[in-house]
Amino acid sequence: MEEPLFGDAPALLRKILIARLLARFTVQIPVSTRRPGDLPPEFIRILLVGGNRKNKITVSRTFVIEAWAGSSARAVELVEATYSIIHSLENSVVDGVQFGAIGDFALPADLPDPDTEHSRFTFTTEIDMSYIDTI
Repeated sequence: MEEPLFGDAPALLRKILIARLLARFTVQIPVSTRRPGDLPPEFIRILLVGGNRKNKITVSRTFVIEAWAGSSARAVELVEATYSIIHSLENSVVDGVQFGAIGDFALPADLPDPDTEHSRFTFTTEIDMSYIDTI
């Protein structure tokens, strides 16, 4: 039997965040895996920084999530909303992926960016993802 493919976890998380942030704020918040060259006024960046394989169909992915905005208050609002959305995924299925335990390595915190005038808040989370389409 072939080994399962574990999919593009950042792309799935990006898709979820775009939809749920739009529902929450009623304006489109850019979500990307890269920092845009021309910085928009606010955006979310998803970085897949590691993880491990738990069993044949489950991986634990580690993400750093960054929220950038023109003010600290808005960056906090965006990072807290993103944090809440990610934690709401626990025990749900989206696009054939079962989200399991979601844990925190680092809660949302201020991480100033020395290269821009934007405020940036960040958190690090671990998400168990079971690719049920591979069973």
